[in-house]
Amino acid sequence: MSTSLSAVSDIAEQNIEIWEGKIEKWDSRRTVNIAITGLVTSIISHNWYQFIDHMIPGKTMRDVIAKVACDQTIGAPINITSFIVCVDLLDGKTFNKILETFPDKAVQLFIADCAVWPVAQTINFYFVPSNYRLIYSTVISMFFDAYCSRINYSN
Repeated sequence: MSTSLSAVSDIAEQNIEIWEGKIEKWDSRRTVNIAITGLVTSIISHNWYQFIDHMIPGKTMRDVIAKVACDQTIGAPINITSFIVCVDLLDGKTFNKILETFPDKAVQLFIADCAVWPVAQTINFYFVPSNYRLIYSTVISMFFDAYCSRINYSN
């Protein structure tokens, strides 16, 4: 599911970029790379949710705040790093090129992450049963992934 939604988000983003005149045509390789990256990050997220539920098992508002804080300080940097490195490796970039562009991309994505995910994860951890959390976050990710794709391919 996450692979398909990541592909859809990139196709939508590329269509916006075509409409804006930033790119000329749809790049299928880019979409495949974003889809594969969506698979990788969803595996990481699945394991992260299991870990965080094990470490903080409750559903009180205090527990939810602790989970969101852990997600933003540990989970988000791991996911952002995984996204950037995975896409760049699939694009054939060298390690040095990845390191060169990483800080700018990571900062932009983390700022956006802080605007979206604390609210989304509060809803996720408080209202969504643990076995449906990945599905919920994957749907939210479809929109966030479009932005991630834009940032990653903007240069």
